[in-house]
Amino acid sequence: MKRKKILYLDQFAVSNMYNAVPTSLWGQLRSIIIEKVNNRILSCPMPLEHLYETLGRSNMGEDGNESIEYSKQIAQQHHFFSEIAKGTTFYGYEEIAATEIMMLLRQGNVKLIQSMYFHKAYYADIEILDIYANGHKFNKENHFYNQELFKDVNGLREDMKKAGQELSKPDKSLALDYLCKIQTRAYIEGLKELCRKGVVNVRGVQCGKINIPNKVDLLLKLLCDKRLDKRLAQKLICELETHGFEKIPSMNIRSSLNADMAVNGKSQTPNDVIDIDRAAIGLRISDYFFADNEKKLAIERCQLDKKYQTKIYSAKKNSVSSLITELSEL
Repeated sequence: MKRKKILYLDQFAVSNMYNAVPTSLWGQLRSIIIEKVNNRILSCPMPLEHLYETLGRSNMGEDGNESIEYSKQIAQQHHFFSEIAKGTTFYGYEEIAATEIMMLLRQGNVKLIQSMYFHKAYYADIEILDIYANGHKFNKENHFYNQELFKDVNGLREDMKKAGQELSKPDKSLALDYLCKIQTRAYIEGLKELCRKGVVNVRGVQCGKINIPNKVDLLLKLLCDKRLDKRLAQKLICELETHGFEKIPSMNIRSSLNADMAVNGKSQTPNDVIDIDRAAIGLRISDYFFADNEKKLAIERCQLDKKYQTKIYSAKKNSVSSLITELSEL
């Protein structure tokens, strides 16, 4: 059987399509997606980031009370995505990265296997309003977590200054490579500690009122759960020291986009963190990837679209029209 094409949809695309006038551009895109999904030609897995962003929206009116109309919109948007996702959802970033790493260590390369990236999961069919109150409260606290993650790019900006001193004529390509390499350090240090101690202690990071796991520790714990032993850990250290994240798609995408923000001196927002994770999770496996225009340009600047042979689309009129044409020809 011919492999289904994969379309990654972001929150903006979903919110524009769910109740669009049928004759409008977004209405036409919705119709062709539903048609191709129902004909089993196209798959649109739901990312967990969709829930984060949906729950991040306040449904309170100016009077401080729940807006029934807006609550309905939240439910309708999620229901639309659930219908086209057909119960399929993307794994989280660390799970995908750990799976790619183990395949690289054991087989020498990371094959393009759909089951590594998405699966059947209950949250694609969840009734969003049943969890909205508690979910929205958690999402607000989760923004403190995102603030912690901003340190990545802020630190890279400082390293960018050092790069300017170390490189005779630093250009953006050299700077990107330099900053991507720097991002391997914490993982290499964590792996060396794992080799010394033989165990991973997942440290907590206090962000607001919640305690979240250190991202490096979490990835190492997942690797150990997938039977990473000392020999493989040493092999991974060598890989990271020699090639960086180049052969690990999800980590390469994430580090490249982080570096691109630093090179271009941009401040990172909670939405940037989510968008970068979206790309790390879905870009490599997708045939078509929908992103906001800024992230589309960043992906293209880093040439990640060419590296992973993925067509990138944004909400611009000509881009939406191009995606409609592309899907119509399937």
